[in-house]
Amino acid sequence: ASAYCSFSRVPGPRPGSKHAPLPYNMVSLVHVPRKRLVACVLALLALACAPGPAACSRVLHSVPEVVSGPVNLGTAGDFAILAKSGVSTVPQSIITGDVGVSPIARDALTGFSFILDASGAFATSDQVTGNMYSADMEVPTPSKMTTAISDMETA
Repeated sequence: ASAYCSFSRVPGPRPGSKHAPLPYNMVSLVHVPRKRLVACVLALLALACAPGPAACSRVLHSVPEVVSGPVNLGTAGDFAILAKSGVSTVPQSIITGDVGVSPIARDALTGFSFILDASGAFATSDQVTGNMYSADMEVPTPSKMTTAISDMETA
């Protein structure tokens, strides 16, 4: 856990306080990058649950406070589906929004009726109400896809 998180002991709410889900000497996450937060919360749970089920219950009660809040998806939020390994569908499916794959080629979009736009920068499909993008399409799509994947990984 220490490779991903920085833990410190801080005074928590005193027993009997209306906000007392954790013992007085609780462990809190400090300066945790958002992309490491889930791993850190799991490590914290493992440490806190070691004494037994009652301790674990108190920690689980406060987890939503630790991980709540909006996640900034950046340009990845422009896509209904964004993948690094491929997207498959069946003819009856309908996807509302853009679909993108990167760093792989458009061959990773399987099962779609695929109509490449004259610009070569995107494609359309009867099964997608938005556009379809892949890293091997014409400029500016490769850069757009690299940025979206990077934003997805950061989120």
